[in-house]
Amino acid sequence: MTDPVADARGRATSTAYRPSLARTWFLRNPSFRLYALRELTSVGLSVVALDLAAGAICLGLGAEAWKVWTDLQHSPLGLALLVMGLASCLFHAATWFSVSSKLLPAPVSRRVSRSTFATMQWVVTLCIAATLLAVALVLGGGR
Repeated sequence: MTDPVADARGRATSTAYRPSLARTWFLRNPSFRLYALRELTSVGLSVVALDLAAGAICLGLGAEAWKVWTDLQHSPLGLALLVMGLASCLFHAATWFSVSSKLLPAPVSRRVSRSTFATMQWVVTLCIAATLLAVALVLGGGR
């Protein structure tokens, strides 16, 4: 272990070896590529979140602005955004559930297999989604 060295301002710095990391580090290994792709899904989800925020703003601006936003949602661009967001969400969930089952503490992983844990996460997710859909249908009058 190396001792810290003071820099010009008197702050402690480490002299430990820090290898440089190429910009394409994630292309070396399929697991790294999957990780990078999972992180990239945040871009798709951010676009959908911004779209929904714009919808909330349009709702507050009045009927005309709301009509423009809803017309956009029914256009091919709006449907493409929706499909992109759904695909991003499902891919992120699938890869996260797969990874999280590998991170179980030892006492839990002895009692519950990884596949059972991942399946339980999907079941909980689908139950929550079904509940939200039912509430939306009841509050929306089933339209």
